Amino acid sequence: MTVEYVLGVDLGTSSCKTVAFALDGHRVASASVAYPTVTDQRGGVRQDPEMWWAAVQSTIAKVQTVIGAGNLLSIGLSGQIGTHVLVDGEVRPLADAWTWQDGGASIALDEFERVLDSAVLGADLRTWLPPGPAWPLPRLLWLTKTFPAHIARAHYMLQPKDYILHRLTGRIISDSSSLRGVMKPTGEIHRPALDALGLSDLFPPVGQPTESAGEILATVADAISVPRGTRVFIGWNDFNCALVGTGVSATGDGFDIAGTSEHIGILGREPVTDGSINSVPYSMATEADSYVSYGVSSNGGSVTAWLGDTYLANLESADRNGRLAVLASGTEPASDGLMFLPYLHGERSPIWDSSATASYTGLTSSHGLGHMVRAALEGVAFNLRQIRDASPDNVERASLIRASGGPTAMHVWNSIKADVLNTPLAIMEEKDSAALGAAILAVVGSGLFPSPAAAMSAMTRIEYVVEPNLQTAARYEAAYQRYSTIYPALAQGQPTDTRSERYAS
Repeated sequence: MTVEYVLGVDLGTSSCKTVAFALDGHRVASASVAYPTVTDQRGGVRQDPEMWWAAVQSTIAKVQTVIGAGNLLSIGLSGQIGTHVLVDGEVRPLADAWTWQDGGASIALDEFERVLDSAVLGADLRTWLPPGPAWPLPRLLWLTKTFPAHIARAHYMLQPKDYILHRLTGRIISDSSSLRGVMKPTGEIHRPALDALGLSDLFPPVGQPTESAGEILATVADAISVPRGTRVFIGWNDFNCALVGTGVSATGDGFDIAGTSEHIGILGREPVTDGSINSVPYSMATEADSYVSYGVSSNGGSVTAWLGDTYLANLESADRNGRLAVLASGTEPASDGLMFLPYLHGERSPIWDSSATASYTGLTSSHGLGHMVRAALEGVAFNLRQIRDASPDNVERASLIRASGGPTAMHVWNSIKADVLNTPLAIMEEKDSAALGAAILAVVGSGLFPSPAAAMSAMTRIEYVVEPNLQTAARYEAAYQRYSTIYPALAQGQPTDTRSERYAS
C-alpha cells in the first residue's frame, strides 16, 4: 500500500531536520544535516544562509529517496526565531545571518527602552516580552546603527523559515507570531514604534501558519525529488511549532520544549503583562484568545554539547550523550555540593543578561567527572525552576508538564527535571516536536483534520511519565535555594553587559 505522508522541515539552531510523518503522527523517514555557527572576533554569532538552503535540499532529497513511491501531501516549515538575515532586492543575503545567540544588539536596549514604553507597546501588540537583543526592534535598531551600508541596500530582514520559503516557492512571506515584538496579531506592523526609533520597515508580509504559500518551484522540485505541484505551507517559528508537536492545546497544559535552548511555561486564558516572563497569543488552542506564558533559557542542550566537546572529545558525537547519562546516573543527586551556573551563552530568562557567564561553585578535590556532568544537568533544571518561579502568583502551575525535544532522550535528565520542578514530566514519543508541529500545521491547512486540536490529538502521543521522587525533590529543594544565591553574588558590582564594547564599531 502506498504511504501518504507530509514533510516537516525544521531549521534549528545547529541543524536542519526533515521528517516524513504519516497522518497518525508516526515518522516514516527522517534526515538531519548540521551547519556551522561561527563566532567572530567581536563575539558575534553568525550562520551562512546558504548552509540552511543546502541542508534543506539535502535532507528533503534523502527522505524522498528512502520513501520512494509514497504519496507526499504537503510540506510544512519550522525555523529558529530571533535569527535575522538582511537580503537585497534579489533576496540575496547581504551578510551572514545574526543568530538569536548574538548579543550585539544589547547595546541598543537602553535606547529602545528610553524611546518606547514597553507596557504600551505590549498592550498594542498583545505580546509582552522582556526586551532582548534578538527581538526584531532592538536587532533592527542595532543593525541600522552598526551596518548602515547593509541597511541601505536591504529590502527585507528575514528569519530562516522566511528565507527557505522563498527558496522553495519564490514568495516572500512570514507569520505574525514569528515577528512578535513588532507585529500585531492582525498582521500589522507597529509603525509608530518604527517611526519613534527612526527605522525602515524591512519586515515581510505575513500569512497564517496553516496557509499555503503556493507550490514548490518546478526546478527545485526536480532537484530534490519532490513531485511538481507540491504545496508548501507557511508554518511557524520552532517554538510555536514545538508547542503544536507537543500537543499543547488546552488551558492548563504545561510544557518544557528542550533543544539547544529551552522553553518552559503554560497555556492560559489571561496574558502576563508585568514583564516578568514572555506572554504571547497562541492561535492553535481549543479556546479563542489564549496565551502562552513562558520563559526561555539560552542554555539547554547546548550544555550537553559543551560537556561532550570538553570532556568526551575522544568519543564520536553520537556516543557522547549516552556516556554523559551514565556518568550522571552514577552520581548522587545534588552532586555532593557541586553546583553549575549554566550561562554558557549568556542568559535570557530569568536574568536577561547577555554578559552572564557559566561557572562551577563548590568544587573540591573529591569531585570527579560524574559530579561535573550531573551538576551541569542539575544547573539547567535549577534554571528552569527559576524561570517558573518568576511567574506571578496568579499564573497557574501545571499539574503535568509535557516535555519534548532531543534532550528528553536522556532519561536521567528527565528525572532530574521532574524532581527539581517537583512536577510529573510527560515525555512525548516524538522528540523532533518542531518538525512534527510543522507537519501538523500543513495537514490542518490542507483540510485533513477538522481542527488543530483534532490533528494534535491524532498525531501526538505521550511515551511515558516521570513522577518526582519525594525524597529527592526535598533534597533538591535545599540545593535550589543555594543555587538561587549564586548569580546575584557573582554579578554584584559587575557591568550589566560586559560584551557591549566588543560589539561597538
